Amino acid sequence: MRDEPLVCVLMPVYNGFDTIHYAMKSLFLQTYQNWKLIIVNDGSTDGTKDYLNKLQSEDTRIRVIHLEKNMGRGFARNICLENAEGTYIAFLDADDMYMPEKLEKQVAFLEAHDDISLVGCGVGVLDKESKINFIRGNKNQIFSHSNHNPLNFVAPSVMFNRLLNKDLRYNEKLDIMEDVDFFNRYLFNKKYSNISDLLYVYSEIGLISKSKLFKYSLHTIKYYWIFLLGDIRLLRHFFVSIVNFISKLILVPFLGVDFFLIRRSRKIDSILKVELEEFVSLIKVLK
Repeated sequence: MRDEPLVCVLMPVYNGFDTIHYAMKSLFLQTYQNWKLIIVNDGSTDGTKDYLNKLQSEDTRIRVIHLEKNMGRGFARNICLENAEGTYIAFLDADDMYMPEKLEKQVAFLEAHDDISLVGCGVGVLDKESKINFIRGNKNQIFSHSNHNPLNFVAPSVMFNRLLNKDLRYNEKLDIMEDVDFFNRYLFNKKYSNISDLLYVYSEIGLISKSKLFKYSLHTIKYYWIFLLGDIRLLRHFFVSIVNFISKLILVPFLGVDFFLIRRSRKIDSILKVELEEFVSLIKVLK
């Protein structure tokens, strides 16, 4: 294991007590075990702090950093980055899960492709009933990134080479889409890819409220407005974000929130659906 590159898994969490133990089980079940986990507890007020302290006392690969008050995602992610080690960085949100070969397959891909800086993977979209009917992000091809081009991956699913830009940080002034901004800067003039395998389970369908959907759309407009001032080529993205927000205001009362979430996904193959749902069920019954 010493000859394998160290993967640093980053997890900012705020009030994640109800789900974080599932995420942790999926990490412990990884076929690739040379990892270190940096968890930043962003001022949680539920039982997250005590749970994390217990985890840290039981496994030397886990480092927990507690913030006294909630500072926001960008700040918490930067604390994670400042304490990261090793060659590669991966993310695991506190309400998501890894499939067992997630880290192994992404490390193998990056080790075999020196010209690729980041790799994503297929993502199974979990609903509130623990069903997976949709998938995202499994475009198995190589992309060359230029400034503010759409990113063809699901951000939490990625693994990237930390050594290519160890000083890069999240923009803490952004209320949302801080990951889009981060990867836009990290990938500038670099190549990235996806593994088509479904290796990440992402909680979304049935779990996002109207207010959160509208807030995200408003912040998307704000994001493009901020960067439009320095790059006029973003004008089209800015107007598209306005149209998308207006369409949601009109249609959400009739079609519901999930209609817009499903639009960016595809139906899952029945065999894959069974495989992923069986794994989620296993995670939820394991002690």
